[in-house]
Amino acid sequence: MKNAVSILTLIVVLAIGGVMMTQKTATSASMTDEQVNTLIEAWVKDNGTKLLDSINSAVEKQRIADGKAQLENAFSNPIKDTFDANNPIIGPDDAPITIIEYSDFECPFCKRGYDTLKQVMARYPSQVKVVYKHFPLESIHPNARAAARASHAAFKQGKFKEFHDALFERQRFIGEELYLDLAKELELDIEKFNKDRNSDELNAQVDKDMQQGSKVGVQGTPFFLVNGVPVNGAQPVDKFVAIIERLLNENDKK
Repeated sequence: MKNAVSILTLIVVLAIGGVMMTQKTATSASMTDEQVNTLIEAWVKDNGTKLLDSINSAVEKQRIADGKAQLENAFSNPIKDTFDANNPIIGPDDAPITIIEYSDFECPFCKRGYDTLKQVMARYPSQVKVVYKHFPLESIHPNARAAARASHAAFKQGKFKEFHDALFERQRFIGEELYLDLAKELELDIEKFNKDRNSDELNAQVDKDMQQGSKVGVQGTPFFLVNGVPVNGAQPVDKFVAIIERLLNENDKK
């Protein structure tokens, strides 16, 4: 951003210089103050759009440059995260690309992230696996932790993906009634499901995921690590594809 500020400063200085030159020219011609002001207003009117375009162009170029620099740094210094048998995995265990996802079942942006990952998984069915970690933002999503525990209770009966998908597909109905309806639809052992989702064990699992998320820099959801390369927020599928293709190409060269 320092470079962007420098560019903007230069543009503003040049603009001020243009106004001052106009003012100096007018003064040397012995014009009245009103005539000078009229001349300056005309200069601003003629050059204002160009100035604004120049500022927008400079900011956009710097934004792209900063993004590329950050991405290169992410590939050079991937974030190290861990997972174990208690973390649900969607996709083949031996997939070369691991996407660790920190998500919240009540978050609308996470629903967009879910839709994007569906496209990614369809495109790379044997090359990508997703490790799901809970990061419920309880201050704004009061149902998120209960949904996380319910999904993990389904995981303990081998139905995490089905429960996970249904929660996002029916996100606007999220709540106690939906959890029980899904448990019945998926033919879960209801007694075990209720016992597990209300257990200290699953509450601790959610806490563990959140603590690990905070360590790797999660500040909001969704948040993804694609073989350690961070993707923050609900990004378009093309961003994931670009990262995955580069990782696959680098893997082929090894």
